[in-house]
Amino acid sequence: MLRTLTALTNRAGSDEREWVPDEIALALNVSSGTGWSLQHLAVQACELPGLVEAVEANQLSDRHLRAVVRTVCDPELGLTLEHRQATIAIMLTRHHGQTPHELAKELSKLILQIDLTAAQRRQDHADTARGVRSWARPNGQASVMLTGPTPQISAVLAALTRHDHLLSRDSEDQRSHDNRLFDLAVALLTGGTQAPGGWDATIVIPYSTATGGDLELAEIPGLGPILPSTARDLLHSAQRSRRLSIDPNGHVLTLDDAIPHPPATSVASATPGRKTRRSRARAVPRRTPWIGQTSSPRRSGG
Repeated sequence: MLRTLTALTNRAGSDEREWVPDEIALALNVSSGTGWSLQHLAVQACELPGLVEAVEANQLSDRHLRAVVRTVCDPELGLTLEHRQATIAIMLTRHHGQTPHELAKELSKLILQIDLTAAQRRQDHADTARGVRSWARPNGQASVMLTGPTPQISAVLAALTRHDHLLSRDSEDQRSHDNRLFDLAVALLTGGTQAPGGWDATIVIPYSTATGGDLELAEIPGLGPILPSTARDLLHSAQRSRRLSIDPNGHVLTLDDAIPHPPATSVASATPGRKTRRSRARAVPRRTPWIGQTSSPRRSGG
């Protein structure tokens, strides 16, 4: 079907192409929105050599296909067609039964690793668009959204987690966990609490990356991979770090005590593009990943 939908799109003239999704919807008895989604999925998939063939050979399921296209064709990434094609070619040689979610995570890492210089340019450009948006919602509600560099968003989430002890767990408290977390965020941002500040965020950094290599990506658990250069900046600005050794299957073998670092500018106060003061990292055994924990200075209560 993917090839048929793509051929239908390609045969349509410029004036007729806008009606193709409606024709697909009528033929398949689906909504116009679904017709539009199927058309774009087919066109994008057929641009990537080997992808449709992998689906036809049952190497990839429909869910795998959607996860792959959604990841590599994300308009926010702005990847060139050549970059997308190279990513798929490598992915197909490495696919060995991963779930769609696992495959999407691997693709996200692969996209960065194929061209670190281009990835750095995309990140620097995206950093300039960081900001806060708010909009009204029905029933007297509103939303606010922070968009910016992954390490700083991680710091925000870690700060809320650190203050989790302030969330009431009284049996008479009928608020949900999300309700309490919202109330806590408002209190912290508006000065409605006298709780001390401070946060701890975890960044997993391979040894080779920590010591200057660019072949392995670091990762912020729960948020995804980060570039080696960003990982080193975070490590050098951390107040402490600890080393973690794992076996080839990723199982933890040892976890050392935290190593304090000399005071340096924390990631919470670092501005994208501004260099942070660096401290010397301790040497660790080869192939030993780091867990760099960054912390902001504590402020006293009251």
